[in-house]
Amino acid sequence: MKKNYQVGQTLLIVILLLASAITIVLSISFTTTLETQTTKLEEESQRALAAAEAGIEAALKQGGRIEIADLAGLGNEGFTGSAEFSEDYHKNYFVTPLLQKDEQYTFYLDKYTAGNSPPFENSSYNGNLTIYYGSPTGCNEMAIEITIVYYDGGYKIKRYIADTGNKLGSTTDNIGNTNGKTLDDEIFNCRTSSLTFSSTSFPNSKILIIRSLFDESKIGFEGTNTLKPQGKFIVSQATTPGGVTKTVELFQSYPQIPSEFFVTRF
Repeated sequence: MKKNYQVGQTLLIVILLLASAITIVLSISFTTTLETQTTKLEEESQRALAAAEAGIEAALKQGGRIEIADLAGLGNEGFTGSAEFSEDYHKNYFVTPLLQKDEQYTFYLDKYTAGNSPPFENSSYNGNLTIYYGSPTGCNEMAIEITIVYYDGGYKIKRYIADTGNKLGSTTDNIGNTNGKTLDDEIFNCRTSSLTFSSTSFPNSKILIIRSLFDESKIGFEGTNTLKPQGKFIVSQATTPGGVTKTVELFQSYPQIPSEFFVTRF
């Protein structure tokens, strides 16, 4: 009886050891497989990203629509997708990148046309325009300077300030307002009073230059009508033979006026 008990105990130990060994082997095998798959996925992801970026570069050079498969070497490797270049704009709002303190942004009120002198299409924006600012800080801690360039028998300039915190110590042409808004998922704490662009108010308007004073901020523009294009939009999507897809979007603004121009020193 004792002998049978010892045999059963030994068998149980062997089974437990065998089960442990199998568990370890399976665990190592699973980990190795997972690492291999992860490495392969990362490689595929990097290849897809590189192909999408190649599509961006090609679209910038050639314009229009670019097929990823038509790019050198990518078609032979089985890549698919396309890059689309467009200067069309169908929205009544636009948000700039983050402007640092004293940095300015050139906002186009007329359609920019490279090669023309001056480089405009003479199809100026008509309608009201509200400018939003004060992100990420409160608008009372900063101010913005607004310079409008328009053509009325000659090029003319009109300047405003939006200064609800009285940082500049002046109320002349102050069009600041404390009612902010969320625009294109960006929260703005303040806005300007509405500016009107028409044949009698800023006729043949060309550009509007915003300068961020005292602090950084993104700048939002919202019109009652569709705004003019502000640059080139390119969306490039590439898919590897393994099915990994990457999308790259690029916005390239039209020429920005150097900060040395149209700057007022308060």
